[in-house]
Amino acid sequence: METPVISVVVALHNAEGYLSECIGSVRACRGDAIECILVNDGSTDGSRAICEAAVSEDNRFRLLNRERSGVSNSRNAALGAAYGKYIMFLDADDYIEAAQWPSILYYAQKLDTDLIAFGYYSLFPSGRIQEERFAIEGGTSGDPADTFRAMLASPMLNTCWGKLLRRSVITGCGLCFDPSLVTCEDSVFMIDFIDHANTYILCNSYILYYRMHESSAMRRRPLVQKLDDFGILYSRRAAFLAARPDPAMRLAALREGFSVLTNLLREYAGCFGLSETRGACKVLCSHPVALEILGEIEPRGISPFYKKLEYAWMRRRLSLPLSVYFRIKSRLSGK
Repeated sequence: METPVISVVVALHNAEGYLSECIGSVRACRGDAIECILVNDGSTDGSRAICEAAVSEDNRFRLLNRERSGVSNSRNAALGAAYGKYIMFLDADDYIEAAQWPSILYYAQKLDTDLIAFGYYSLFPSGRIQEERFAIEGGTSGDPADTFRAMLASPMLNTCWGKLLRRSVITGCGLCFDPSLVTCEDSVFMIDFIDHANTYILCNSYILYYRMHESSAMRRRPLVQKLDDFGILYSRRAAFLAARPDPAMRLAALREGFSVLTNLLREYAGCFGLSETRGACKVLCSHPVALEILGEIEPRGISPFYKKLEYAWMRRRLSLPLSVYFRIKSRLSGK
């Protein structure tokens, strides 16, 4: 097989329920422009057999079997084995829109850009589908400022999947995923990549379906751990902004940071009872990253009104009204 244009990386662990659909969506790409590296991270279900079948049926697929060591180590292993001009990460429970392969290959083959990021569909457990797009004028943007804003002020560039990342930027700068992070590993990797890249394109073609799961993962990840990880990301964002001083961008980053805090409390309230949620509010409101964000953001920069209310209660560490409020909010949102 000729050197591929895109190396699709699928790191997986016990993903047999969705893996065949994911692999099938990659195989829908015709020709030798792609390779697919499957990294089996110590699966104990039928995932390995599904991967082995794909490798035997399609010579564009390769399989790396590893002892269980986490998604960051699995992705790093794939980066060391990839040959493509671009890396495209894909989670094992997501899948590519087959009709979008010609568009993806066009961007990869015809343009000389370090980062090409696409829109996607969020697929909810109820079957509802939501379009996720960049806040840009027109269908595409090559303005670096648009990329920086999307990274700092929205969740669109907080994940590594569904993007074309020039492999030479990754290897040349020694970029890798931090295995010490339980959460935010995608976001930290992406900010490092964008910091070292020179050219960017945002494209509002919806190329994949991102499967939304119930928030049960909150039970498996201690809140303090998530806050610690977010603190690392927030510090990395602050360093990025320090090199590119822009008051509007800084305000947008603070608003996004505040939204991360409130979303954590809403998700927690959706998983636990009032007493546990109240304890979580106390933990979050006294955590260094929350104190930093709450101390830096101006109340007048917060909208709408209910966000101002959240801010006031969090700033004063009023755990009881916060816990009741977020319990109600989580039920109203269906989370």
